[in-house]
Amino acid sequence: MNEELNYTIRDIRAVQYVPSLMRFHNKGRSTCAFLYILEGDYYYKTAEGKKEAHRGDTVYLPIHSEYSYEIKSERVECIYVEFILEAEVDGIKRIEPICPSPTVLKRDGSRSGMQALFFEILSHLHTERFVALADLYWMISLLLRERTPNDSTHLGKIAPAVQYIRENYTQRIYGAELAELCGISEGHMRRLFAEKLGRSPVGYKNALAAQAACTLLRLDGMNVSEVAAALGYPDIYTFSQAFKKEIGVSPKKYAVGG
Repeated sequence: MNEELNYTIRDIRAVQYVPSLMRFHNKGRSTCAFLYILEGDYYYKTAEGKKEAHRGDTVYLPIHSEYSYEIKSERVECIYVEFILEAEVDGIKRIEPICPSPTVLKRDGSRSGMQALFFEILSHLHTERFVALADLYWMISLLLRERTPNDSTHLGKIAPAVQYIRENYTQRIYGAELAELCGISEGHMRRLFAEKLGRSPVGYKNALAAQAACTLLRLDGMNVSEVAAALGYPDIYTFSQAFKKEIGVSPKKYAVGG
């Protein structure tokens, strides 16, 4: 996927529901969507082959895609978020599917984090829309990384910690927790971070947050305090200091093109 594309999300809708159709064939979607499975087992047939999705999994359903699914469980409940995703390059906009057929995102220890994102979209979509929009952009960033080659070989033992930070960088993250995910001591984990990534786990977390902030600060209607809240910072000062350290200018100056 071209990293120079600028993505815009519009026409967001979200609902928590119990599916009434246990078998369904979609001949071509009119929107993109993320489906989070609270309960149940989905079995998809797509152009890329058969795929399974179970409780705690997130499924991306791209616009224009054709697929069928069967639900093989008595209890089933989902959160469904649909939207239109546009990509712009050289001033030209197009509707962007990202991938040709449904994709099941890896959950690798992030089940509770993903579920929280979906519930946050549900609760904030009609009240604090910027929070829902930030969460949806984060899901899309996970999808984009899912479609790129796996870096576990390069990262070695710290790959689980890196993945966890990528999926939870808006939350507080503890070194002991990351070390436990990797099955090594905290000191060893920190040394490997410095060796592989050239920064500490906190530094890596702040870098991801700064990248997300760069996108959010250029969205209409989002001010610095709203972006700071969306990314989990306790106050504007802490966010501004971390952002300026990574990007080189203040969030306010960056937002106006400085």
